Amino acid sequence: MNEKEYSKKLIDKYLDGKCSEREKLLVERFYMDQFIEKKLPEKEYLTTLKTEIWNKVSENTFADTSHRKQKALYYRIAAMILFIISAAAYLYFGRGPQQPPQQMAAKIIPGSNKAILILANGKKVILNESPDGQIAAGTGIKATKTNGQLVYAAAGAGGEDEVNAFNTVQAPKGGYYRVILTDGTKVWLNSGSSIRYPLAFQAKERKVELEGEGYFEVAHRAAQPFIVKTRDHMVRVLGTHFNINSYADEPASKTTLLEGAVQIGSEKGNRLLKPGQQAVIGKDQIDVVKADIEQVMAWKNGDFIFDGESLNVIMRQISRWYDVDVAYQGNIGDVQFGGSISRSKDITDVLKVLEVTGAVHFKITGRRIMVMR
Repeated sequence: MNEKEYSKKLIDKYLDGKCSEREKLLVERFYMDQFIEKKLPEKEYLTTLKTEIWNKVSENTFADTSHRKQKALYYRIAAMILFIISAAAYLYFGRGPQQPPQQMAAKIIPGSNKAILILANGKKVILNESPDGQIAAGTGIKATKTNGQLVYAAAGAGGEDEVNAFNTVQAPKGGYYRVILTDGTKVWLNSGSSIRYPLAFQAKERKVELEGEGYFEVAHRAAQPFIVKTRDHMVRVLGTHFNINSYADEPASKTTLLEGAVQIGSEKGNRLLKPGQQAVIGKDQIDVVKADIEQVMAWKNGDFIFDGESLNVIMRQISRWYDVDVAYQGNIGDVQFGGSISRSKDITDVLKVLEVTGAVHFKITGRRIMVMR
C-alpha cells in the first residue's frame, strides 16, 4: 500500500468516526505539520482529496437529516482536514509562498522546564538554574531536584514545624514543572501556575492550594483525604487522577476526572464526578459535562488541541506558554478555530496556522502580539 492509499484509508476511518484517538491526532497532526513545513503533495492530489472528503461528508450527513447529532459530528471531524487542504492549496499553489506573521523581534521560543521554589523562610530558589541535588531540608523532610523535577521525601521523624511550614512552586509564563510531594502525590504544573503545600501533611487530611492549571496523580490514603483549594472551589479525593484549570483570567474553572472519584465543593453547591466527567464552575452554578480527555490533557502531553475554541481562549493559552503579551486592534468578533499543533513549535508556526483562515493577522513586536482583522 503506497502513501496515497494509506492516507485515503486513514481519512476514511477518520470520517467514519472509527479512528482511535491516536489515529485521529495523527491525521490532524500530519496535515498541520505538512502545512507548516511546506511539504505538501502535488496540487492535483490535494484537489482530488478535498473532493473525496466533501463527497463522503455529504453522503453521511445528508443521508438521514433526522440524525442532527450525526450531521454535526461529520461536519466537525471533516472541518480540520478540509481547512488545512483548502488553505494549503490556496496559499502555496494559488498565490505563492505564505509570508510569516509580521515580526520585529528575536525568535520567540516555546515554554520550557523551569520554576521558582519559595521556601518557608521566604528564600527563592530558581530551580532551572540550580544543579541536581538537595535543595532544602528540614527536621524530617528533604527536597531534592532530580531530572527536572522537585521531589520531597521523609528524612526522619517530622514534627509540628514541618506541618506549619509551607513551600510554593511557581511555574512562570513560559514554563512548566513537576513536583512529587511527601506523600508520593505527583503534580504537573502548566505555565503561569503555582502550588502551595506543607512540608508534612496533617494526620487527618492533605491540603494544598493551586493557582492556574495542574494535573494530579494522588497517592491513595483512605484515612487521609487529599484536598485541593482553588480560587473558587475545592476538590476532595482519596486517590485518583484529575486535572484542574483555574486561571484567574478564565471565565470558569474546570475540574476533569480521569480515574477514581472526586467531590467538588463551592458556594454554588457540591458535585460528585465520575471518570470522564468535567465540572465547570461558573459564576452562578456548577455544571457537570462529558469531558474531552484528549483536549484536557493536551498541555501535559505537549500539544495544543482546539475544538471550536474562540480566539480569545486560544490567545490566552499562547500568552501563557510563550510568555508574551497579547493586544487586539479593532473588533475581532467571534472567531473560532479547530485543530492540533505541537507546543514545541515556535510561536510563528502557531500563528501562521491561525492566519490561514484569513480571519485574523498578527504582528509581533518584542514580546507583544497584536491581533488584527
